[in-house]
Amino acid sequence: MADNSTQSGTDTIRDKDRAGVKTQIFGLDLNIGGATEQLMAGLLPVQGYQPAATTFSAVTATGAQSSTTATGYNVATVTLRTFTGTTPAITWKLQASDDGTNWVDLQGINNTTGAVASSWTQSGALTAGTAGPSIDYTIGAYTNVRINVTAISGTTPSAAFGLAMQSMPYEASPGVLPQLWNGTAWEPQRGMSLSGVTGDSGAKTATGTGATQTNTGNKGLQAVITLGTVSGVSPTAVFKIQGSVDGTVWYDIPGAATASLTATNTGVGITVYPGATAVTGATTAGTTAAASQPLPRFWRVAWTIGGTTPSFALTQIAYLYLVN
Repeated sequence: MADNSTQSGTDTIRDKDRAGVKTQIFGLDLNIGGATEQLMAGLLPVQGYQPAATTFSAVTATGAQSSTTATGYNVATVTLRTFTGTTPAITWKLQASDDGTNWVDLQGINNTTGAVASSWTQSGALTAGTAGPSIDYTIGAYTNVRINVTAISGTTPSAAFGLAMQSMPYEASPGVLPQLWNGTAWEPQRGMSLSGVTGDSGAKTATGTGATQTNTGNKGLQAVITLGTVSGVSPTAVFKIQGSVDGTVWYDIPGAATASLTATNTGVGITVYPGATAVTGATTAGTTAAASQPLPRFWRVAWTIGGTTPSFALTQIAYLYLVN
């Protein structure tokens, strides 16, 4: 059988022939096309919750625990489930990486007190059946996370952590992203917490700018810059995020810049979001700069290169849009 059916002599009903069975097609009349206009598939978002939980047990000494993949997830919760011993105390943090080698300390929010920090301490044993601090984190564009215990003391101290991660709240049909009509073209739906890479990889030997990125209405983003081999005499590189309202005239987003980078395999982050606590980029590898600014319609990453015959192998610039 062919697609579409004729009824009442002349009326045509749009349907699809699938292995001899007719399936009628329904859609909204958006007044953007005629009889041959094909409606887009996968426009209806599906509420999704994809949890993954890992328990780190019998932590008795300082050090980083085994890493866990964070691909497909954008938020995490760490809970100190048990803590035993005589006058015990423990300090820990959650770290993230986009390559499994370079790690960044993530800031978290205490579910009980609302405090924001990158390091947390529990003093005293936990009562049986009572969990300790529960901290929420935004994973962003990172692909791996791990718990790092920086201090533990007392007599026979032992701790067990719980790590739970959740996927983005909406998932489209496979291979199809929800789209909106902006008056000229279709573009990804706003507030979808989309992630990607800028395509600016390769050796950088002089000051320049990356490819133009289009922000479809999100308030901010988190970018992660990964460098490979660095060579030259006294090489330096500063990366910053620039914005534009028309894609032609560009300006530096205040505070959205790394410090001067000189090291091989340096993973650094830049966060742009209105209301974020401002953090100045540092020279230590694995640090994050933050700017309390809204993200404009167009943005790009720019770099300033210094030194004698410098060369910075830019592995990638990954990004995650921060939902409104």
